Amino acid sequence: MQSLHDLKDQLNALSHAEKNSIENLSYIVYKFIKKRRELNMSQQELANLIGVKQSTIAKLENSYSSPNFEFLDKIATVLGFSFELKEKLQEK
Repeated sequence: MQSLHDLKDQLNALSHAEKNSIENLSYIVYKFIKKRRELNMSQQELANLIGVKQSTIAKLENSYSSPNFEFLDKIATVLGFSFELKEKLQEK
């Protein structure tokens, strides 16, 4: 198991873009979990609907996987979400 000091060093070594990617994925997964629970849907039920094992959903929800867009899109569709690309305003 890593120490908190080691974990802090790893986080500090990440680029701004990498940190943004992690934050964005964390937010998406948070929204998925929240919606799945609102629907009273188990991880197994979600897994069955998208054709994966329950452990795959558990790994996603516990941040033990780096899913591709196709996988995230399948979950989003089942849970009633869609992805929208927005342009960020440039900071001056």
